[in-house]
Amino acid sequence: MSACYTIELNMKFNAPESMSDAVRSLQEYIKKDAETDYDLESYAADGIGTENIDDLMKIFLSDRKRQRITITDSGEWKNYTADFNASYGWESVLIKMFKILGVYLANGSQLDISIDTVSYTHLRAHETRGNL
Repeated sequence: MSACYTIELNMKFNAPESMSDAVRSLQEYIKKDAETDYDLESYAADGIGTENIDDLMKIFLSDRKRQRITITDSGEWKNYTADFNASYGWESVLIKMFKILGVYLANGSQLDISIDTVSYTHLRAHETRGNL
């Protein structure tokens, strides 16, 4: 089963070296996380690795079938907006990712996660129609 996620991530690193430190911390997290399939081989086939923050966000904030992620970089702030399908519970992976990043981020950085319940509503509509 899967859920449809809408993500808005706004972040600003608190020091020039913080971005590379954050990349290293996320790389370590992915290596140690034996429970989650990040599908790194498929991303690598598309030229997406774990060497920079934008590629890491593509891995965390998108699905392999339809990468719908928008990245805006104003120089100080990075904004990532994404809509994607992932297994239920992926929000725990996103929250852990943001906790790891939080050490390196300036005040005002924010992660918003919305989970689409349209599938459930759609299912309920069919159930109701079947009971008429």
